[in-house]
Amino acid sequence: MTAKGWCPGVLRPMEVEDGLLVRVKPPMSRLSPEQARAICDAAEACGSGALELTSRANLQIRGVTEATHADLVARLDAVGLVDPDKVTEARRQITVTPLWSPGAETEALHDRIVAGLGRLPDLPEKLGIAVDTGRAAVLRDASADFRFERVDDGILLRADGVEAGRLVTLDTAVDHLVALAEWFAANKTDGVRRMADLTATTEPPEDWRAEPMAHRAGGLVPGTLPNGCVIGVPGGALTAERLRGLLDEASPHGLRLMPGRMILLERVREYDAPDFISHAFDPRLRSDGAGTNDAA
Repeated sequence: MTAKGWCPGVLRPMEVEDGLLVRVKPPMSRLSPEQARAICDAAEACGSGALELTSRANLQIRGVTEATHADLVARLDAVGLVDPDKVTEARRQITVTPLWSPGAETEALHDRIVAGLGRLPDLPEKLGIAVDTGRAAVLRDASADFRFERVDDGILLRADGVEAGRLVTLDTAVDHLVALAEWFAANKTDGVRRMADLTATTEPPEDWRAEPMAHRAGGLVPGTLPNGCVIGVPGGALTAERLRGLLDEASPHGLRLMPGRMILLERVREYDAPDFISHAFDPRLRSDGAGTNDAA
């Protein structure tokens, strides 16, 4: 499939070889069991039943047709997986650390960012935001352009490619995100579509390089975490039938989708199946997000 300059969504699918490709971007990178089952049902009723877990922690439905797309949208909208409009959908490229707790700061920051998306300037659609504000930064290898991370003094916002940033609070985070996005928009040249491309040649203002980022933490690999069990999906390929089977077998409280084509099964201590990656030493484990679970 030829790479496009924009990312598909639910409201704006992408035409590929096997029909329309629909990308579901779960809020907080999390699906409830009910939402996951609704995706399985929709994939079988409106598409080919084939699913893909992407490197940005989204879930794609394949084989949708023009005739079934409206039904798919209605099914996903009924479980809270459709944005209010295409502009919001395109801008909501947010990857969230799997190490968040309900009602805590990471969730509050995510919600404020979503509420402030309309304030961002026009940006290339592939630009993304990492909310990596767990106890340690674990999304350093995940694709993102604006990175929120935890440091000793609070929350750091930095431009991708720069090993320093500026301190923000929940109240100022969106204002500073908008300012950094405006700096990118004002300084990028033709052909520059990602933040790291710009920062490789142009330093952000001094205020954006005042606070060093925390030490580099490891990424995440399959294994046990305090809030659940991480498994990998070889090649990101799934079917609706297999995802439904996973829900039946493991009975997770929820699914947290992760970069590196992995899933955290909430409140599950262990899950081992041959068609998933359950151990860090599995040779099928992708290297584009692998690290250690020590940071958790």
